[in-house]
Amino acid sequence: MKIISTGILFILLESNLFSQNKLTFKTESLDSLLIWMQNGCAKNNISNLANLSDNHLMQQLLNEHETEVITFEEALNEFNYKDSTSGSLYLLNDAYKKRIEITELLNKIKNANFSDEVYNRADKYFPDNYTPPRNYEVYFTCTGWKWGDAMTFNYINSNGKYFVSNQGTPAIIFNLTLVCMTYGNTLSEQMDALKDVMSHELFHAIFSDYIKSNWLVFDNENVGYNTLYMMLNEGLAHYISDGKLLIEGYNNGDKLKQKEKEAFNSFLDSSKVIFNDKKNIEVRNNALNSGLFGKYWEKYICITGLFIAYHIEQYYGKEGLRECIKSGPEYFIKKYEFIRQLNKDLPSLPIELTKFIMK
Repeated sequence: MKIISTGILFILLESNLFSQNKLTFKTESLDSLLIWMQNGCAKNNISNLANLSDNHLMQQLLNEHETEVITFEEALNEFNYKDSTSGSLYLLNDAYKKRIEITELLNKIKNANFSDEVYNRADKYFPDNYTPPRNYEVYFTCTGWKWGDAMTFNYINSNGKYFVSNQGTPAIIFNLTLVCMTYGNTLSEQMDALKDVMSHELFHAIFSDYIKSNWLVFDNENVGYNTLYMMLNEGLAHYISDGKLLIEGYNNGDKLKQKEKEAFNSFLDSSKVIFNDKKNIEVRNNALNSGLFGKYWEKYICITGLFIAYHIEQYYGKEGLRECIKSGPEYFIKKYEFIRQLNKDLPSLPIELTKFIMK
């Protein structure tokens, strides 16, 4: 207990909203929750804890992915750290067990000046004449959706209340419980992975701002178009965080080429549903979403886009990917198809996709 008390004290000496150049880190809810756990999870002041903006946003994001979700305030009131199943929906028990590691990681984040590295990785494929219009907020929590280690979202602030919204200010949220559980076994490994994932999520946030002011057409109500958009958005984000793996290993054996083939094959199957406008819209969206969530190599929409981004940069250089961001998802797909015509060993795109582009 002495260790976590020292860690909490150090956190309290730090500002719970601090900037690293283009990134603003917000830790108020995490600081407060760690103190609450240190003090034995007392029932007093729970309402104030639950209503912090970070926790308000986290609860809404959980609601987007789970059904029949109780409020975070109810979860805090019901939580019993002696019961291994208590608070499982919000990961409260996992957070309590990992509270010392979370404290150490948060201290490391607060004292490591890494935002230039992250920002430059996320920004480098945007056109040279584009300047992002804002600093980007990064919220840190230790509770939330069981798969939500890191997410980009938009929010609006209405009379001091924060609401997740399709149209709003882009921001990023990290769940340090899941970071501690899945990003490596040491602080060094966790920090390296955190920087990779933060560059990925920051790209999404900058991209969200970019398309609002630079794309003439963005039809996110059309499932087919949205699929192309997600291939570009997720593909480039994955390439920014994990491209080094492809650059160093793609031509060194068959392992990555096999992963590429599997992703394209899964996409070939799902495309028969995604691009079939005679199918129910919910069924089509489910086929799209199945390629966006889950284990890393099974997210075939993301992984297909990742390999497309790799091949475009290998053939056209960085400027090729910048032009894809400028010109949009159809251009991204056509660039790859041109390269594939020159190299028949590369996987084919679904015929349903190419027909959709030609409409």
